[in-house]
Amino acid sequence: MNTFLHIITIVFFLMAIVLICEVFTNAVENLGKAFNIGSNAVGSIFAAIGTALPETIVPLVAILGAYLTNTDIKTGSDVCTGAILGSSFLISTFAMFMTGLTIFCVQKNKIALNNTTSFLNDLRFFFPAYIVSIFTIFITNEKIKYLIPLFLILYYLFYATKTLKEAHGKCKGDACELHMNKLFKLQKITPLIFIQLIISLSLLIVVAKLFINEITYFSNVFNIQPFILSLIISPLATELPEITNGVLWAKNNKNDLALSNLSGALVFQATIPMAIGIALTKWQFNYDAIVNVTLVLLATLVLYSKAKFKEQLEAKDLIFCGIFYLIFIVIIVFNKTIL
Repeated sequence: MNTFLHIITIVFFLMAIVLICEVFTNAVENLGKAFNIGSNAVGSIFAAIGTALPETIVPLVAILGAYLTNTDIKTGSDVCTGAILGSSFLISTFAMFMTGLTIFCVQKNKIALNNTTSFLNDLRFFFPAYIVSIFTIFITNEKIKYLIPLFLILYYLFYATKTLKEAHGKCKGDACELHMNKLFKLQKITPLIFIQLIISLSLLIVVAKLFINEITYFSNVFNIQPFILSLIISPLATELPEITNGVLWAKNNKNDLALSNLSGALVFQATIPMAIGIALTKWQFNYDAIVNVTLVLLATLVLYSKAKFKEQLEAKDLIFCGIFYLIFIVIIVFNKTIL
């Protein structure tokens, strides 16, 4: 009976996340319109930072909670590292897959992006940050190692400033339409847009955290290792806002917003959460982590190559990324890392 109640609860939280994301995506669209900012920057910066907060909070809570309560530091470090690596992995594989599948099923021409400039720009920022973060495991000099988090934070600020500056004044077309005026008749007033954004974002973080608690309950029942839990299960919960946003925007034929949200989230995940991990943990990788990182690079390289040389992205290119997610699950199972 207790398990049945947890199943009902987790379904309720899933539905709540979808509804809150509907309000959140509308808020960020209207915010872009209010400040006359192009849709790519709306997705890459506003939506990406907002929806990335839950998975940024998880590693912070895990490692700081372990230090403050003087409990199992290793477990806290494992959960922190796994959650950080898992977020980039889920965005580059499963989230891309879900967005591509939505485009394939809903849209007639099956083209994800005709103009890949912004998408490529995000990935060009992603690769250096991600590679620097990963190769920090080989740095033994503590002084140099602790300069990396500072570099990553400044790097992201440079990216965000550059992206917003280039996008200012480029809000046009469907990306600037208001879709929920029947519910929010005063949304053209900027303060009310901010109120909508803050409330929906706050609810998103709270509900995502509650959802994680339910996922943790089921993982404990099946006795999953803390690192594997944080690498696979936690990101699956914390990345639901990105996944849902991508699906909702793709469903409404707003592929630029959908994909810029995901590519922008990749840049954020490669900088701010990585800075947290490097600064607060020993930042050491096991076999599962190395496989995970390799698959992230392969998935993003596939997308970059397709966007660069074909000058467009098709739904099938995004769907293909789902294969890397399946490969990782198979490797985890066959190496008996789940006890």
